[in-house]
Amino acid sequence: MLETVTLVLERAGEPMRAREIHEAACELACEPLLWTSVKAALAADVTGEHPRFRRVRHGVYQVARDVSAAPVEPPCLLEPLDDLGPSESTLAHPTLDA
Repeated sequence: MLETVTLVLERAGEPMRAREIHEAACELACEPLLWTSVKAALAADVTGEHPRFRRVRHGVYQVARDVSAAPVEPPCLLEPLDDLGPSESTLAHPTLDA
């Protein structure tokens, strides 16, 4: 959840309302996400020594400036490798050329 919310805000490049973050995170994850989970991820990571998000104003968040997490592709953008047997569940990132 945390990686998905971070990726949404990084891609936006500007502050977003929490409801917009939730909607975009659902689209990115290709599945419905609980509003309470998105809200909890935002609230939990605005405090502490190295916050991931910054609360701009009530209900509006952006990525904190010092966040350097590597982007994580959401599960729906991953596809199985063709050369693996059916018992293998390893996933690989799709190529940019596809």
